[in-house]
This record gives sequence, structure tokens and C-alpha cells, in this order.
Amino acid sequence: MIRDVELQCRCGPGSVKPGVRLMARMIGKLLGWKLRGAAWPHPFSDRASGEPKYPVTVLSTAERDALRPLCGPRPARA
Repeated sequence: MIRDVELQCRCGPGSVKPGVRLMARMIGKLLGWKLRGAAWPHPFSDRASGEPKYPVTVLSTAERDALRPLCGPRPARA
């Protein structure tokens, strides 16, 4: 971590190259997941059909506006 900070300081902002070990580890994990069959993209999808297990609904603008006061860092009491 300290080495990364030093590299950022020497090279300037935004010019840090990704580490080779990190990239190799990431590729290894992705390949392992794919080979083991653990790469299924979503726990809410049926593996056999690929269809969603639960119905998908989209809230209308009025529904979103009605729920907005109940969300956020200081939600209002219902």
C-alpha cells in the first residue's frame, strides 16, 4: 500500500499502472469461478432457464415520489 502511494506521488495523479500480481490474481479467480461453475451472474435468476425467479416491477414517478421521504440518511417516520 505504501509502495502504491509512493508510485502515485512520483508519477502524478491518474498515471498509476495496475500491478501485475493483482491482475494475475484477478484473472485466476475469474477463470476458477468459470471452470467451477460459480460464475452464475445472479442469485435471483433461475440457472436452468435464465429467467428471473421473482417478478420485476418498475415504480412509476408518483410511486417513487411517495416513497422518497421514507428513504435517505434521515427518513421520515411512517
